[in-house]
Amino acid sequence: ATYCVESMNGIEWMHTNRDVQTVAIATFPGEYGGDGSAGALMAAEQLGLEVVYDGTGQVTPPSADNPNPDQSGVISQIVAADPDLVWTTINPATLVAIMAGAVGQGFDGLWSGNSPSYSFKLLGTDAAPLMDEYYIASTYIVTWGADVPGMAEVVDEMTAARPDIAASDVYVLGWTEAQITETILEQAARNGDMTRAGIVAAANEVS
Repeated sequence: ATYCVESMNGIEWMHTNRDVQTVAIATFPGEYGGDGSAGALMAAEQLGLEVVYDGTGQVTPPSADNPNPDQSGVISQIVAADPDLVWTTINPATLVAIMAGAVGQGFDGLWSGNSPSYSFKLLGTDAAPLMDEYYIASTYIVTWGADVPGMAEVVDEMTAARPDIAASDVYVLGWTEAQITETILEQAARNGDMTRAGIVAAANEVS
């Protein structure tokens, strides 16, 4: 799913299962943050939820020159808005910085967001208590070991290839994306057009 669709599904799930009525949105600028925010805003409108803080594009991404940017403006807006849910389209390090800042100022609402906002590796850091208490992870794929067709092959092959590293849903994502890419490239080859335009055309032909 796109980040837009993932946001729609995530917001709807939080509304249905956690009685979320008010939402704050905090995203990076650009296509990633904009796509996640678009879905969150559309879901809120359709479900009749109040967006008490729209922080689309307001979160400063880390960079080589500024690896730990000041997020105090976003944090203060979230705390002041006091939503039932903060929906994020950011990355794990930034998530921890904003969550820790907001919770440290007394905010105790729920957190979730587009899949790249979170990493299971956070559970091995000092941020684990925050994640356990406040964060509900969203994903646009089935999780590792789920009872679905094809999963046994993924688990067997990946375990054999990388026996010493922790199981991760990222393998499922990588496997799925590889299958999609292979299917598109095979279609482009059958069409006899491996140019960029030819591959885009092939992507629109496969199912």
